Amino acid sequence: LLGRAPSPLRAAALARLDARGPEAWDARVYAIEGFADTAGRAGLPVLTDLLRVAAPELQPRVLAAIGEVAARPESDPCVPDEYSLGNFGMSSQWSRKITPLGDLCESSIRLTDAASLARSLTPWLASAAPDVREAAAAALGKIGHRVALPALRRLGRDPYQPGDTCRVEEDGCNRFYPVREAAAEAIADITRLSAGDRRWRRTAAAKAPAKTRE
Repeated sequence: LLGRAPSPLRAAALARLDARGPEAWDARVYAIEGFADTAGRAGLPVLTDLLRVAAPELQPRVLAAIGEVAARPESDPCVPDEYSLGNFGMSSQWSRKITPLGDLCESSIRLTDAASLARSLTPWLASAAPDVREAAAAALGKIGHRVALPALRRLGRDPYQPGDTCRVEEDGCNRFYPVREAAAEAIADITRLSAGDRRWRRTAAAKAPAKTRE
């Protein structure tokens, strides 16, 4: 890539590479997470497109970023008397905070858009890479739409076990299945979050212009 860059950019880039080596800039600045945080809703189509071309080792990070920015809050932010929890996390040298769109009513992802986003992620539950399947399940759990439930339930028999590791429990060292567990947790999260679907729909209908209401 550097070799195809136009001069004098090519010469400067090659000289920097020779002097400093691979600088791993992405790991330092958390580019994917930073983009998700700063672009917000407008960044979601870019991130879903990035999934198709990203290197396999980056796909879990992209999925996690989508899940964080599109995370559904416990209660509808458009109903002030119900909504009281915000995202007060902070970035650090070890992480990059992503502000959920659901922190504010005006940016929150309503159910129709959440369904479309969830459908776009469900194919990744069938990825050949177990860490991608696990990350996709976690992201769908955060989005919290019931449309993902059938695909998540199919992961109940996911065969992946991480090497020779096991989980130490009271009855010994037991094998564990991280993809199955991520899917089960996502199902529980979606079931809990979607319990408020009827109220979310009423709120959306009340705020819609009269000519567009169903």
